[in-house]
Amino acid sequence: YILHPPGGVVSGDTLALTISLDDNSNALFTTPGAGRVYKAHSDKGLQRQTTTITLGPQASAEWLPLETIVFPDANGELLTRISLADGATYIGWEVCCLGLPAGNQPFENGSLHQRLEIYREGKPLLIDVLELSKNNAAFRQGAAGLAGNTVTGLLVAGPLLSANKDLLAQLRELSADGATAGITAVNGFITARYLGSNAEQARRFFTRCWSLLRPALLQRQACEPRIWAC
Repeated sequence: YILHPPGGVVSGDTLALTISLDDNSNALFTTPGAGRVYKAHSDKGLQRQTTTITLGPQASAEWLPLETIVFPDANGELLTRISLADGATYIGWEVCCLGLPAGNQPFENGSLHQRLEIYREGKPLLIDVLELSKNNAAFRQGAAGLAGNTVTGLLVAGPLLSANKDLLAQLRELSADGATAGITAVNGFITARYLGSNAEQARRFFTRCWSLLRPALLQRQACEPRIWAC
């Protein structure tokens, strides 16, 4: 369990998490509570959180944190970089909640730069970017963007040695409880995306995906950390 007592970042903060796994090692990482990118100060100082995971040959890492809440008027940067040696595998997800809709505080004037990078032996395998600011409100509201939804999520798993059509078919049959979801295969990775309005719903969907992906990729049955039940 990764514990950060303050629970979030404010203007000027840089929260950096660095994980290194040796050859043939295996680890699952999660968090006991949601992360937060709080409202920025008047100077709009950047609030940065970086996660760097480096895997040795034949190592495997699972990075499965609870959601990150991005407060209205935040100025956040969330960067995740995964470096894989030959034979290393990775499963990870990120769930991001925009604004405080239950308190009628939408994410309208804030900024968020979210970036995931996965490399193998220095070569990029997958790069995914989400850029939100007051200048692209049309993207946040448009049908080709977030369509007014407040929770986004991405799960990635791989690399797989070959495309598994049966596995893809099983994943695509999973329910996201009415939210928008999709499964794709990208450059040796399977990606699952969630777009909706409920972080718990997103995590339930990703947990269902993980329960199929973990045995296929790591040859271990899914066993949920007990803290997820709290």
